[in-house]
Amino acid sequence: MNQNPTIDQMNEAIALFEGRTFYGHTINNFGGNTGNALPEMKYHSSWDWLHGAWDKFKALNFVGHPLVGDFMAHLDCISQYMAFRAISETHLAIFKAIQWYNKQQSNEIPS
Repeated sequence: MNQNPTIDQMNEAIALFEGRTFYGHTINNFGGNTGNALPEMKYHSSWDWLHGAWDKFKALNFVGHPLVGDFMAHLDCISQYMAFRAISETHLAIFKAIQWYNKQQSNEIPS
């Protein structure tokens, strides 16, 4: 992915992290198991959408893992952004944290 990902690229990465399936710009099974695609993904514009990804990220267990410091840095950053920054900045911070997590997957990070 390039240095300046689009909103769609960031939304897609967040949806995948949450374990959702999606088709184009729509997401399946958001808010229920209806099997119907919903309107455009709104992680970039809705705190309700973004909060689910934040909850999943902060629930990851890094206790005793060598990368616990890096994980805590992401948690601290996102916590501050959730409280004091615009949703666009928080969206990017969560995307970057997910990118970091995905990169570490080959190192057997807990889920």
